[in-house]
Amino acid sequence: MYEINAAAQITSLFYRLSGASDDDKDTAVLELSPGRFVHFQMDPDRYFGKPFPSPVDAFTWLKESEHNLRWKVATYLNEHVVLEWNLGGSLDLCKFQESIILHSVYLRADLSWELYYEDGGAFGGQIVVAETDSEGVLNKIYLAA
Repeated sequence: MYEINAAAQITSLFYRLSGASDDDKDTAVLELSPGRFVHFQMDPDRYFGKPFPSPVDAFTWLKESEHNLRWKVATYLNEHVVLEWNLGGSLDLCKFQESIILHSVYLRADLSWELYYEDGGAFGGQIVVAETDSEGVLNKIYLAA
């Protein structure tokens, strides 16, 4: 099997989405950390709201920020879902945050992100959606079937 590095995949994806192709459903499958892969998609909008960083820089930011984002998602779910749904005592946050897996990400034209996590079985197999603003700050977290 032929493997290309993350920079080449992202550059290829960005090239296809920037007008070289009419296919706006392209995805790059990238290694977020050893053995952990994520599906990376970008908005096909050709008119970004502010100077767009290189796609490689965007993925580098994601790699550097993902652990902290996952911890915040786990904390939020523990405080708002587990307790509000009366699912028992609070979760062991260390184990829980390791059990939720980032499956796919979508980078919007305004540089905000949608992050899709598998719930690790904690909520019956639902998808956890986390959204950031254009500065990378989480502003919305919810469960989706």
